[in-house]
Amino acid sequence: RVQVAQHKFSPVPPALQRLTYRRLHIEGLQFGFNEKEVNRNAVYDGGDVIYLLARISGYTVRNEKAWIQGDIRVRDAARNIVLDRTNIINASLPVAGRSSVDLAARFALHSQATPGPYEVTFTLRDLFGNAKVTETKTFTVRP
Repeated sequence: RVQVAQHKFSPVPPALQRLTYRRLHIEGLQFGFNEKEVNRNAVYDGGDVIYLLARISGYTVRNEKAWIQGDIRVRDAARNIVLDRTNIINASLPVAGRSSVDLAARFALHSQATPGPYEVTFTLRDLFGNAKVTETKTFTVRP
């Protein structure tokens, strides 16, 4: 919560929050049907392609670019690792003056994926800033 004179901001707007980040930060992480359409319910069927949509900030910039790498680890309902993908993102991002950038990664579920809650661990590395951040999110596979 932030207060300026008589005005209180709760939640704090992302543009203001960015001023407090000292290192790489995931501002938002959502599941999607594609790179533009968010799956708010995070429910999928076996064989579906899942998009992981992230907005990041706090990255280090050199020559108007940020160098970001990202890994995804997926665990099924029984906590078995069903996907462990290193460097699913390996990008030199043109960020020229932008304080945040959107990233997307995708992976496919096996056509006979076991129904239940799945957990995705998303790890990002800022190679210019020598920083790392991890976030975990869950989705559901329908029977």
